[in-house]
Amino acid sequence: MEDDALKSQLQAAFCEPEVLEIISKAVAAQVATHLRKEIGQLRTELQQYKAELEKRDNHIELLQDKVDELEQYSRRNSIRINNIPEKEGEDTEEVVKAVGRAVGIDFTDAMIDRAHRVGRKAGVGETYDRAIICKFTAYRYKRNLMMEKKKLSQSDPKKLFSDRAWPVSKGPVPKLFINDDLTQERAKIAAKARTYKREKTIEDTWVRDGVVFVKMNGVVRRITELRCLLFLVQPK
Repeated sequence: MEDDALKSQLQAAFCEPEVLEIISKAVAAQVATHLRKEIGQLRTELQQYKAELEKRDNHIELLQDKVDELEQYSRRNSIRINNIPEKEGEDTEEVVKAVGRAVGIDFTDAMIDRAHRVGRKAGVGETYDRAIICKFTAYRYKRNLMMEKKKLSQSDPKKLFSDRAWPVSKGPVPKLFINDDLTQERAKIAAKARTYKREKTIEDTWVRDGVVFVKMNGVVRRITELRCLLFLVQPK
């Protein structure tokens, strides 16, 4: 009987609003403490994961830069020639030799490793001509051509390649361009730099031995990553 009476009294006491409020606050405090501890641990783990991911991202970027550098080095002896109309059955090595003669250089078969058109061939209704890529057997042959390539501006490409079907146009004949054979990443950098030059954001840009250079505020900088170029030109 006494136990039942005590039980009833306790049940009645626990139903009192003041008692319920005290119990609720105590439970809430315990839950909040536990949650803060859990959240603190999760934040610590999250920071650790972020640091690890950042470390891996930096490592991946470093590896990508190394791969790009190695790929560009493998193209050290190569050049691309643009704006020469394609001809069925053409001998691209002979085309390279003709370009060489136009700037005063006589290339022999032994100097040319291989030469061919690169990219997708123009389809029906398309009028572009693919670039010719040429790899020389030694770097010095490529270097000599790059040093003399400005002389191409003195040559009439229509006379140089009179057997080609040049597009009919009232404007000037497209100039022949000789450029380094760049990796995809460095080609993006070079194209972006040329855009900045046209917009007068930078003073000048050029490519030498697969490296893009830009001149800004009288200072010449070597650019090997696109993000470095973007950082350079962004408003300070």
